[in-house]
Amino acid sequence: KVLFSGIYLRILITGANGYIGSRLCQYLKNQGHQIIAVCRSTVPYTIGWSDKIEDNIVGDLILDETLNKVSKTNPDIIIHLVSLNQEDSEKNIEKALDVNVKLTWKLLERCSSLKIKKFINFSSIHARDDENRHKEIIYPKTHYGLTHLLSEKICNYYNQKLNTECINVRLVNSYGEPLFKNSKGWGLVINDLTKMSYLKNKIVLKSDGFSKLNFIHYNDICFILDKFIKNKINKSDQVVYFESDQIFSLLQVALIIQNVFYNRYKKSITIYINDNQLFKKEESELSILNNFISQKKQSKGIKDFISMEKSINNLFKFLEDNF
Repeated sequence: KVLFSGIYLRILITGANGYIGSRLCQYLKNQGHQIIAVCRSTVPYTIGWSDKIEDNIVGDLILDETLNKVSKTNPDIIIHLVSLNQEDSEKNIEKALDVNVKLTWKLLERCSSLKIKKFINFSSIHARDDENRHKEIIYPKTHYGLTHLLSEKICNYYNQKLNTECINVRLVNSYGEPLFKNSKGWGLVINDLTKMSYLKNKIVLKSDGFSKLNFIHYNDICFILDKFIKNKINKSDQVVYFESDQIFSLLQVALIIQNVFYNRYKKSITIYINDNQLFKKEESELSILNNFISQKKQSKGIKDFISMEKSINNLFKFLEDNF
């Protein structure tokens, strides 16, 4: 059911200068919406981001002073992206609870006094064991996952309590060039391996590279989210996975990057597995890549492989311009 077709909305984005947040600001503004950006610190004027912002709130959302500023903007939609990363969440439980749980709670409580149509909470696939997510009871493996599961429960509670439609989004592994040079998006798998190949002329995998992950480009995230903004989601516990049919092993990703690197720079790079073991070409490099391409053709998904190549080329272009 389409709710907001042809209607432009006031959309407030927390973490608006982050990797996904900055791209959402661009995309949703280009769809005609008004963007309210909430950032912890001041962002220098940046073409392609600053010019997309209607209102910019700077401050820590855990503080009532910042929340008061949020309330005064009267948004139609809130997209909540602020989260402490996994490494820091494991180190500091108190901070993880503040950022990943308490902040979501305080924002949703503020929605009680506002006429918010939708609250979209970006959680994480780590909130559940992704391999067994269809089982009835599944426990997170990390503190990071546990805090996101708690934030989802809070979101579900307010979904029942308020007229606001509250949705939890579990995002798989995203990739694509960031908007800002110092973005934390360089910690993402594909971005990290591409940057490593550019700066060090090699790719080092910490494992044998055969584990498979689901990857989604930021453009697809923006496109899917725009659909969720416009349409009603009929689910009692509103958890939605943002994923794609792009499922690669880490070794496949490394081989694609290696291929793009050679085509772009006419130089070969070396791939290492298990931290320091040389991956030799005669050990089935071609069969791994060719089998992958064949599978994608059979599933009529070859466009995804080409899209991956194009996206990695865009990452190299960003690296050339900024590093």
